Amino acid sequence: MTFVGAVALIAAAGCGGDQSESISASDVVEGAPVAGTVKPDSLEGVTVNYTSWGGDIQEGQMAGVKGFESDSGATIVEDSPTDYAKIKAQVAADQGTWDVVDVESTWAAANCGSLLMELDEKIIDRSVLPPDNQGSACSVPVVGTGNIFAYDADEFPEAPDDWQDFFDVDQFPGKRAVFAGNPAAVLEAALMADGVASEELYPLDVDRAFAKLDTIKEDLVFWSTGAQATQMVESSQAAMGIFWSGRVLGAVENGANWEPVYDRPLVQYDELVIPKSAPNPIAAMALINYALGAEQMEIVTQETSYPGTNVNSDPKLDPLVAKYQASQAPYVDPVTVDSAWWGDNIGSLTDRWTTWING
Repeated sequence: MTFVGAVALIAAAGCGGDQSESISASDVVEGAPVAGTVKPDSLEGVTVNYTSWGGDIQEGQMAGVKGFESDSGATIVEDSPTDYAKIKAQVAADQGTWDVVDVESTWAAANCGSLLMELDEKIIDRSVLPPDNQGSACSVPVVGTGNIFAYDADEFPEAPDDWQDFFDVDQFPGKRAVFAGNPAAVLEAALMADGVASEELYPLDVDRAFAKLDTIKEDLVFWSTGAQATQMVESSQAAMGIFWSGRVLGAVENGANWEPVYDRPLVQYDELVIPKSAPNPIAAMALINYALGAEQMEIVTQETSYPGTNVNSDPKLDPLVAKYQASQAPYVDPVTVDSAWWGDNIGSLTDRWTTWING
């Protein structure tokens, strides 16, 4: 059965109960865990749901873990997009359909132990991750999302080249698009545009950031999903914006004449988690460990431009894809979003952000 998600399969997975109730860590791992592997045929007849953000990133992720089916005997089904309210509702009802979910690292940090279960280290091989990017007890980082400044090249014969230009509506007029869901990366961009050095960003001076954003509030438009971001770029609903780099890449591949600005992109890691309501937690952990493999991550990066976290991964990038790989040159001084700080502040700042947008 194909790993490509279908509504009927997802429904079947949701109705099947805890298929892995009798499965233990020793059933899916031979000895110590090794990223990118699973004990052969250990999950015959088990269906595992994988939920991500849809679009190019999910297609790339699914290409990366396709071999899990033939290696383990399990069937992967998909759902999208990730929805935090839905996770909360599934956990509250103790009746979930999602096993593995791709979430923002800030959200994972804020919900470990409450909505998310801790991962079994007898199944997860973190040794392949950078020492300073190990995730949390409930999550592992798998892909870096570059929040980049990009612009419509048809609008500006003289290209903008730094975050200050994003806030310069006189020299660079037009609408600016930013993410509506929460202000992570947007506040950092505002502070860097206001003269704060990247190494001095945290803890964020939130009042100063909002004051800077006030100067362009009338020029902002908002996107809520990756699909909306791609549509904004392709249809030129904005002249520039802060977007996930892979979404700009997808739009450019479809013919949009947009260009990235290489000044201090904000790299925020997506992490894989397991809701406490997951019907198949052991199988889900086995799938997460498989996704950590070097070859698996190379495939994801080659498909999406998003860098993987396995230190042994060595993707061979098409030149256009490499142009949107925000963690490396020609991007200057990439800034890693501080997930721990945001984990402590995401709730209150999302509320403030929503109020500010609607005010």
